[in-house]
Amino acid sequence: MCMVMGFNVFDVRLERFLKELEENLSDVKKFRPRYIELKNFLPSNDSDVDKWEEILEDETLILEKMPLNYRVLEKNSFGDARILALDTSSFRIGETERGIVTAYRASIVLFEEDKYRITRFGPFIVNISEENKEYIYNYFRRLLGLEEVRVSDIPMLYKVVDRVRNFIERYLQILYSEYFKDGIILWDGSLTSGTVDTPRRVIESALNRAESHNNAVFGVSKISHLRTRDGYRLIDLLSDVYYPSYIKLNKLIKEEVMAKILGDVYAVRFSQHGFTFRVDIHPRNGFDSEYELKRMFSICPMFNGYPDPLRQAHINCYFTSNEVLALQSYVIEKYHLEVLDEFDVRKFILYPY
Repeated sequence: MCMVMGFNVFDVRLERFLKELEENLSDVKKFRPRYIELKNFLPSNDSDVDKWEEILEDETLILEKMPLNYRVLEKNSFGDARILALDTSSFRIGETERGIVTAYRASIVLFEEDKYRITRFGPFIVNISEENKEYIYNYFRRLLGLEEVRVSDIPMLYKVVDRVRNFIERYLQILYSEYFKDGIILWDGSLTSGTVDTPRRVIESALNRAESHNNAVFGVSKISHLRTRDGYRLIDLLSDVYYPSYIKLNKLIKEEVMAKILGDVYAVRFSQHGFTFRVDIHPRNGFDSEYELKRMFSICPMFNGYPDPLRQAHINCYFTSNEVLALQSYVIEKYHLEVLDEFDVRKFILYPY
């Protein structure tokens, strides 16, 4: 397989808006860079932590009983199909006297004819403050076709940081759901609607557009708190099965919970030694979700039992420590900001523990 960078242009309206938000730094004077550990090899992204509340609400479902039967996944001939995966990330790079400075990035991965084509959007630097959070929040709500809200209904500043990332991700999901026809689209996370950060009609808009272009949508969750009443977690359901397999869970989930999920729910193990994932599937018209699962498994390349196009999307939107340092230097130099030392009272009170 080979990799080719770039295959489309970013939405002009959103790009212009995000660049406008960076210019807000012209109105600030002081900057306190966030301390970065260069010895930490793995990249760190705030979205992994910030969206935890949404993950808990999204994924904490109770199965009615322990599923007993599973089916084996086998590769078959389904012809060729294009696969698109996307992901977003955010990282708070520092603070000003008026708010939080955050970097956002998105990556779109297209897999076709045994080749990857990857586009990265950003990083976009955004200064979010109490003064502009209403303007930012309602801009994205309008962009997604939602009504505006009062400032009293907008989350606290640190939560707005991840809400913006989620808005960007949802907008891109809508935008790219009709990028091609007869293909497969991979999202990070479930197809649960009506959560604290994603109204139902936003998910429905993306899925309806995908359906109009005959595309199947898969929501793949690396983390799931789905469990049975006996205490078994979804990720344990196939722990004793040592080949690709799956269990359909629809009939085992409470009706009121299932009504929020815009697709069929599976526990899937894509490889012999891989992990079990929750996979939500919104099939094409005229096809059932099991057929779509077998089609995806036969066409999509896997890495350690995980869809590799989605893995590439994760990798290409993460921020490394060196990138964060470069972004901090860029902000300080371009906007002539006075640098304040980071101060952590815990280090003084609790040192050396």
